Amino acid sequence: MSGNAGKSAAHLAPHDNKKKKNQRGRGGLIVITVVLALMIALAGTGAALARTSDSVFPNVYVGGVALGGLSKADAAEALRAGGYESGMNAARADVR
Repeated sequence: MSGNAGKSAAHLAPHDNKKKKNQRGRGGLIVITVVLALMIALAGTGAALARTSDSVFPNVYVGGVALGGLSKADAAEALRAGGYESGMNAARADVR
């Protein structure tokens, strides 16, 4: 007598796994869509904040001159004081 003789043949029947695979695929697609939408929203928010801010982001250095937290006008003045005004080291800061 073999090891499978006492078991029913129901466990040998093929299962319909297509439904389960499709459901898993849709769930993953939904998660990816939501994550992408959040990333786009956060990028847009960051860009809007950067455009409306009058100050330089923290921890920004140019040639050893600390500009973080300064207004655009103060950053331009700090660069000029650091020697970035003439010659090859010319610096230009647009103040809007």
